[in-house]
Amino acid sequence: MPRPSASATPPLEGSTAQCRHELQGRFRALRFAPELESEFVAFLRQSQRRNLLGCMVLALVVLLVFAGLDLPRFHLVQGTPQEPLFYRGILVPRWATVALLAIGTWAVATRRVERRWVPLVLFLMVAYGVQIFVITNVFMNLGLPYATGASLLLVMVVFYPCGLTFYEELAVALTMWVLALGLGVAMLQPAHLGTHWMQVVLMLLALGLSATNGYMREHAMREQYLMRRLLDWEAGHDPQTGLANRRTFSDRGPSGLLQAQREGVPLALALVDVDHFKAYNDRYGHQAGDEALRQVALLLGQQARRPLDLAVRMGGEEFALFAYGTMPPRSARGCSS
Repeated sequence: MPRPSASATPPLEGSTAQCRHELQGRFRALRFAPELESEFVAFLRQSQRRNLLGCMVLALVVLLVFAGLDLPRFHLVQGTPQEPLFYRGILVPRWATVALLAIGTWAVATRRVERRWVPLVLFLMVAYGVQIFVITNVFMNLGLPYATGASLLLVMVVFYPCGLTFYEELAVALTMWVLALGLGVAMLQPAHLGTHWMQVVLMLLALGLSATNGYMREHAMREQYLMRRLLDWEAGHDPQTGLANRRTFSDRGPSGLLQAQREGVPLALALVDVDHFKAYNDRYGHQAGDEALRQVALLLGQQARRPLDLAVRMGGEEFALFAYGTMPPRSARGCSS
């Protein structure tokens, strides 16, 4: 009985190997390999969907509250030359944003824009910011009281976890800051520019602090995502050979059988037992015995190439090959050898 001479550990599944590679690289740029990145982004969107809807509803409620507070301030300018400016610069932007946000919230909640909700949300966030900047500038020009911290709060809330990646949030926050800067310079009277520059600087500081927090949060989330995928894989696979274990076979076997019955497709199940393994193990030692099992696992893993095929280590020197549909001749020859 010849002793195996080369390592024959079956390779990890592609996505699992990528997870380990990314963990070693530390992904400081918050980017994975393309395939893994798309899977993570899909997970991020789905897992934070409720957060997104909650944020949109809360933003709409806050907007309606401020719209209600506009009424007593409107009475201060009613019948004066400033009344048309109040209409154009405050009421119209406010209620136009209410309408846009209400429609957007309805579209996201009812999945009317399932594939394009990200551009919609980004647009609504920028529109929300423009509305705040325009109204704040008009209030300052009219000499009416206004919420001084609204702009600071806005660039901080942008980084709340609501299904967007860090770079999407950062792009929105920077766009808002540039718009706040430009609208203030274009709209404000010279007497208010000093206050405006101070607010712009404070906005930039708040943006930097919030962006740092958002970066660290997403980095931790990406690390947890990779660790969870690795743990899920290890829970369903044999650590010695890399094949699926009995738990995975128990989970996928019945579902594969039911699917085959529904589709009228035959199944093949090959049970493999390594002959004389105990004698081989006693003669050459446990290390050689483990290597022999890995070679058998590598051979079986090469036969399970179709999506629903499954190579399993049942325990000890017992293996199984689950083939969906007729077993390919190559697999049958491999099992026989």
